[in-house]
Amino acid sequence: MNKTYLIILFVISLCAFSSAQQVPFYNHNIINPFVYNPAMAGYSGDMNAYVVRNQRFMGYGTGASSNMLTLEGDFIIPNSGFGMILNQNSIGIMQQVSAQLSYSYHLKINESNDLRFGLSGGYLDNRINTSEIDVAQLDDPFLVGLRPNVGSFDFNFGASYSFRENTRIGFSVPQLIGNKVKYSKEDSRGYYSLARHFMLSAEHDFRFFTDENIILKPQVLARYIPGAPFQYDITAHLDYKNIGWFSATYKSDYAVQFNLGFHIKENVHVGYSYEYVVGSFRNYYSGFNHEFLLGYTFKSGKSKEVEVMIPDPEVVKENERLSKELEDKEREIKKKDSLFEEEVERRVEEELRRRLAEIEKDKEEEVDNEPITKDEEEDLREATGYYFVETDGSDSPDGYYVVVGVYSSDENTAKNIERAKKIFPDAYTVINKSNTYNYVVIEYSKQRKEAFDALYKYRDTTDKSVWILRYRK
Repeated sequence: MNKTYLIILFVISLCAFSSAQQVPFYNHNIINPFVYNPAMAGYSGDMNAYVVRNQRFMGYGTGASSNMLTLEGDFIIPNSGFGMILNQNSIGIMQQVSAQLSYSYHLKINESNDLRFGLSGGYLDNRINTSEIDVAQLDDPFLVGLRPNVGSFDFNFGASYSFRENTRIGFSVPQLIGNKVKYSKEDSRGYYSLARHFMLSAEHDFRFFTDENIILKPQVLARYIPGAPFQYDITAHLDYKNIGWFSATYKSDYAVQFNLGFHIKENVHVGYSYEYVVGSFRNYYSGFNHEFLLGYTFKSGKSKEVEVMIPDPEVVKENERLSKELEDKEREIKKKDSLFEEEVERRVEEELRRRLAEIEKDKEEEVDNEPITKDEEEDLREATGYYFVETDGSDSPDGYYVVVGVYSSDENTAKNIERAKKIFPDAYTVINKSNTYNYVVIEYSKQRKEAFDALYKYRDTTDKSVWILRYRK
């Protein structure tokens, strides 16, 4: 390879990095949306780790490759997520190694609308393998003072809006601050800028099938980089929970992509993506591109400690006294005529029921007054200013309602009642007269512990939303 060709190739590479797509294409971004958007850290509620290997243009020179490790999940701060990305990219004589940390915050607007924000920051190590440059004159002015590696800082911003539990819109800006990577001290040569990438995505979950584990998820992902052509991806993604997925993607004027993956025992995820180059880019390259994914999900699983209720000695003593009193009164009643016996028995039974009711009420208040744990606080909501009635029009009693959905239409209410009854046959509906919304309830109890037992059972069985509504008229 002669000097002129190498220098031209080097200049072209810098120009390409300066004005075109610098953030690599990742074909598994539906499986791991955190790779493009830091706001998605902690979105699933579990901790997820993924390793991705991407190979492109391998038949064209040395080709291009990307290796990435991502880790994200819930943070110790409530409503927060954390993430980490380690990445290595190489193309020709250029190589980049980066490390980033991410933080996201979750803002729940109401029962069906969520907003997330995320910010990531890290360090980029940019290198040129000067030993691969074969030139006739080592003192070429272009190479004099050329540094083999340059470091720079980088920040990324992201946001995500979800509504009705099945529609998501995301926006992110990789390479937010647009630093310069300068291989030469002179600004006129030997540098490129980290161009801002503006990325917008939208996706929706469709459930057309009788099996609710099957989800069809169309997605549109658009990229805009100032000074470069607008680029978009259109994807049809079919996911079968706990089994695997298949998707097809069209990347504008670039490639057609097919993606196949499997879930192994719910925790392990293995995926492969194949790209076939089309469009105008095919005039320069006609090979195939590949991407491999390996992931593992650490299920969060709320710990459920069994509360052992120790009877109050005073309550036990009172029960014994009442029992003895009842026995004494029964013996007295037997000495009297039948009418007197019936009247006395009635009064004693009323008194006993009243006292036992007071004891039970004291137990309920004792349980209800126990401190709310941090995990319970996230799932417990107050029904302030609400007025609930049963479907027959009668007032709903005070207590704890385990709710799996709120709907404005009777059709959606009936559909989700049917789904909930597969696990809780006694699921029913209460109506909020304040806004006419229907609340699908799988369990009602006056005791907080019983309500949380039902919540944990539903959450362990499904991945659907569930919370507890404490209602007091």
